[in-house]
Amino acid sequence: MKKKSCLVFLFLLGILWNVQVHADGVSQPTFHTFKFTDQATLQNMSDNGKWAVAFGTNGNSVEDFPKLIDLATDKATELLSESGTALGNGAYDVNNEGTLVVGRYEGNPAVWTKTNNKWTVLPVPTGWDGGLVNAITPDGKWAIGRATKGQYDETPVLWDMSKGGIITETPNIPVKDMTGLDQHQSRFVGISADGRYIVGCLSFSYIQPIACCYYVYDRDKQTYKFIGFDVDENYKWTPLAQNLAFIDDARISNNGKYITGTAYMVKEGNAEYKTPFLYDVEAGSFSIYDQNQDQGLIGLCCDNEGHVFGASPSDSPAREWSIRVGQYWYSLTQILKQHYNIDFNTASGFENSGTPIALNVEGTKIAVFVYKGESYILEMPQSLVELTNEIDLLANYSVSPEEGSQFSALKSLSLTFDRDIEVTGKSSAVILKDENGNKVTSSVTFKRNANNSKIVDISFRGANLEDGKKYTVSVPAGSIVINGDAEKACKEINISYTGRANKPVAPTSIAPVDNSTLSLLNFSTNPIIINFDAGIALTDTAYAAVYRNNETEPMCELKMAVSSLDSKQLGVYPSAGQYLYKGNEYYVKIKAGSVTDVLGSNPNEAINLHYTGNYEREINYDDVTLFKDDFNNGLGQFLFYEGDKREPVESMAQWGFTATTTPWSIVWDEDNTSDLAAASHSMYSPAGKSDDWMVTTQIFIPSNQCYLRWESQSYLKSKGDRLKIMVWEYDPVLNALNDDLIAKFKNEGKVIYDEFEKPGEDENKLAGEWTSHIVKLEEFKGKNVYIAFVNENEDQSAIFIDNVEVTNDQKFLVGLTNETSVVNQKEIKISGRISINALEDTYQSVHIIMKDANGNAIDEISESGLSLKNGDKYDFAFQKALPLSVGIANKFTLDITLDDEEKTTGYSIKNLAFAPTKRLVIEEFTGTDCPNCPLGILALGNMEKMFGDQIIPMAIHTYDGDIYSTKELEEYSAFLNFSGAPSGVVNRQGGATPVPSYPMASVKNTEGKVNYIFTNGSDLWLDQAEKEFKVAADAELNITAKYQDGKIVVPCTYKYALNATDLNVSLFMAILEDNLTRYQCNNLGGTSDPNLGEWGLGGQYAASVVAPYTFNDVVRSIPSAYYGVSGLIPSSVTAGEENTTSLDLNIPENVIDLTNCKVVCMMIDANTGNIINAARADINTDDYNSIEQTKADESISVNADNNTIHINAGTTAQVTVYSVDGSVLDQVVIEGEGSLKLQGHKGIVLVEVTTENTRVVKKVFVK
Repeated sequence: MKKKSCLVFLFLLGILWNVQVHADGVSQPTFHTFKFTDQATLQNMSDNGKWAVAFGTNGNSVEDFPKLIDLATDKATELLSESGTALGNGAYDVNNEGTLVVGRYEGNPAVWTKTNNKWTVLPVPTGWDGGLVNAITPDGKWAIGRATKGQYDETPVLWDMSKGGIITETPNIPVKDMTGLDQHQSRFVGISADGRYIVGCLSFSYIQPIACCYYVYDRDKQTYKFIGFDVDENYKWTPLAQNLAFIDDARISNNGKYITGTAYMVKEGNAEYKTPFLYDVEAGSFSIYDQNQDQGLIGLCCDNEGHVFGASPSDSPAREWSIRVGQYWYSLTQILKQHYNIDFNTASGFENSGTPIALNVEGTKIAVFVYKGESYILEMPQSLVELTNEIDLLANYSVSPEEGSQFSALKSLSLTFDRDIEVTGKSSAVILKDENGNKVTSSVTFKRNANNSKIVDISFRGANLEDGKKYTVSVPAGSIVINGDAEKACKEINISYTGRANKPVAPTSIAPVDNSTLSLLNFSTNPIIINFDAGIALTDTAYAAVYRNNETEPMCELKMAVSSLDSKQLGVYPSAGQYLYKGNEYYVKIKAGSVTDVLGSNPNEAINLHYTGNYEREINYDDVTLFKDDFNNGLGQFLFYEGDKREPVESMAQWGFTATTTPWSIVWDEDNTSDLAAASHSMYSPAGKSDDWMVTTQIFIPSNQCYLRWESQSYLKSKGDRLKIMVWEYDPVLNALNDDLIAKFKNEGKVIYDEFEKPGEDENKLAGEWTSHIVKLEEFKGKNVYIAFVNENEDQSAIFIDNVEVTNDQKFLVGLTNETSVVNQKEIKISGRISINALEDTYQSVHIIMKDANGNAIDEISESGLSLKNGDKYDFAFQKALPLSVGIANKFTLDITLDDEEKTTGYSIKNLAFAPTKRLVIEEFTGTDCPNCPLGILALGNMEKMFGDQIIPMAIHTYDGDIYSTKELEEYSAFLNFSGAPSGVVNRQGGATPVPSYPMASVKNTEGKVNYIFTNGSDLWLDQAEKEFKVAADAELNITAKYQDGKIVVPCTYKYALNATDLNVSLFMAILEDNLTRYQCNNLGGTSDPNLGEWGLGGQYAASVVAPYTFNDVVRSIPSAYYGVSGLIPSSVTAGEENTTSLDLNIPENVIDLTNCKVVCMMIDANTGNIINAARADINTDDYNSIEQTKADESISVNADNNTIHINAGTTAQVTVYSVDGSVLDQVVIEGEGSLKLQGHKGIVLVEVTTENTRVVKKVFVK
């Protein structure tokens, strides 16, 4: 297709505008904003700032749609009229006149000229067949780039544009990279305005082993220098900065005097990160910016004075940019806000400030990439460097108590800054002034906090404030400075407060109001909200509870929390929602002294509230469908046993059968892979008898109207295949089968079906050839059963099963309305409801007998003269109470007869010996690069505010590319069935097959606005937590943790509230770490919603990338299996009896600071995978000596020489070498010391050395 060039203005392709904010007497910045529908982004800008170039990508994901933009009018000229080929078209740079654009045309280096309005392909060296032009000098005389050949080969090219683009020689440029090899991958990436200095790169894509390097070439002298390294005549590379591994990128200033870019650093302990550098071309000096404030930034461009423009985070395109002046970074958003009072997000329309890519000579125009298809050019009245002199680096602080608070006496306050500070002012320097500016008193202390160098503590002696009057705390300018830099001092800080009478804090409003009629108290929909007449704080002795009727013991304790949005507001609520039942009176009592003003004075008086219950219990009836599986989702609902272990013949092996792991398998017709069935065979080599079992999970048979239904067929017409079905009454819950259980099944189970199956007409077809079966299960009424499908055929073919279903074909349903779990009660009144399902029958009489576990009748109800028909409900309540024994699940049955229809239903009441403190674990899938994961942070924060330390978060950072991820944690995530982040498993929902759910949901209100919610009443984290808290824990669990002799010792104390036998309980352990600082991506910053808190519009974390951000509860290691360690808890326990056990854990290699670590322990029912209870404890590190641990690690040395790894362990050791993706490359055992040679692998490898006493993992480069 022939291409034609034409001018197409941007109005046809996308949107652009410029925004200028005006203020009296002050010239303002202007945003030239570009949003292209073809995904084009700015690539460069002319040195004079008059022109810019951009390109996007086409449907083949190849660069296309090159553009030239006149920055005087912001009009874009399309340099191609149509989408190009898969070879690529791009505009990379433009001269000062806007007459020459260089880049790529159909995969070739090319120049677009304004005079003839077309692209001209530039020559490449002989033997090369493509390439591109990276840059052109502002006068349009010189251009640089590369020619390409094949997929990786490149060679650098300098074109003399004044002579029509002929190739000019560049003698003596380097060809050998850091490995000493010529990889045939060399390119020019930048050129100074005068054409003298060229920046080049060797082996750009070769980093394993490290080969990539950058250099600056002096055309006048025909010499070069590598950036960041000294290289001697033997080609030995010596980094010019400690921990420098290689230069990752390099950009030259317009005048060619400075080069900035990104240095890739590897510290001892294998910590890897990126940081900016500055290279002075004329002086040959190299500087790395490698303090905490620098790490994670990348250098992107620099002005003619050597000021670096950088952005972070390094590994995400959603960045915030800053300029470095002196030893500090000044962010664009900070400069705009302080100097012009401009909010970047509002003025620009972008959520983050982006990545700066080019500057004009004066440094007053900056071209910035934000997202794909979105860019802007910021035009400043003066250079940013000049503006930084006026920026207060101590302007970002928070104050406690918050400004505007009310209290009667000012005792103390604190200021928290975003950097380390020193206090230079006198202890009396801070002044409290009244509303007329008169001094009231001076501070008695004014100093840096002893434990946190970012906090300033200020205290006063007896500064009483008059009710209703305004006061100001004034911190003098210059009295607080940046730590180590007295020149960077604070401006005057003024904080206003209001006086309050010296009397108890008191409610101004309460909702629901006293004496209301209520159905429910909970956190999410109906808490008690008390507004006070001043900001409040909870005390350590805060206590609230709700009482029922005239009972002296509380029905439940209540949680209390001060609102994060309004310090005057107190929320009072139960951990789990509590229904207030009709016919009962409820009394909420909040103890005196539970809250004070924000400074701890004027405690409240007792608060007593009365509510009348109005809830009629919702009844959950026994299900009609007790079990159902069509096998279309696999075999997950069944247990399996392979008893014969015989080798299948070839045809059965092709079906997927093996000798040891597939007693039954999934099969399907070739023309319908969505309709699956289960199969078992008896075709062995040599021939033999099958012993293959497929067993349902446990099913309770509630009535004599229960049926088993299934479909079946056999395989070969020439064979006779039988199917046996057995039912076994067995109360324990199983999640695996073994020889002993199968022996009991055979001995105790009953055969309910044993028949020859019918083959279909077509032996190669399943569909349409099934035989349906039904068996009544009335003899198992009231029993827990397992149903087994058994293949005991000998030398026959195969049997197929589908659509297995157990139903309760009831004409009426029964549900209890009384509590099913109580604490230390002697008896309980049983009540319930019968719901009529019969379509035609009408029942005249009801007879119900309640029997205890021994079958003794306790009470009965009889009533006649009724007329119960479909849809009717019959409520019943026994007069006599069911006697209860403490510490057991008290079983009982209800024999129910409606006319001639009978049903026996079994129930139990747990009578706990005490009420264990229940804690819930949230295993969360998250990551720093996950832009939606702040929803998980918000949801967990909300739940911790509601439930306090009863919520145990576990943040599993396995989102793609997360620095905190490990192979072990990725496997852990896979076990938890994580697929999308953020998600999480609440208290192991789903048991053996965990079911993840989501932290929040977005819904549209009636006005069409999207709101974020914590609860939808069913399946969000909070919904599941509230349901879980309604179920009492069977056991109490508490742990401590301590470092001792190189291990983490975890003593565990547990106490069951019920007697129990046949327990199969394991202890699961995880090690978590707090205070890990990195960044968090966030796509919520542009959304206004109260539930998004600081992550939403206008919040502290509203940026698209929040850096630095501190992560807590980060899972570092899972020392046990996913179901934990078994054998630590006995199979039988006595209610109320305290027991202890202990585990010793290794310190994970990836832990940064053990003093920030804690241990989480879960008691897990190994039969079901359900959590019984959980606990958490900080690790006591009093005896921890990190220096001794380092010395212990140094006793093992690992180093690499080309492709040979040398290990000295000093003793017998197992050595395992892993690739970076976790694959095992080699494994040997050495005696003291040894070596191993890797064949066919080069790059970074992990070497694990394990001895009897220690385990060390070290990273080395293999060449």
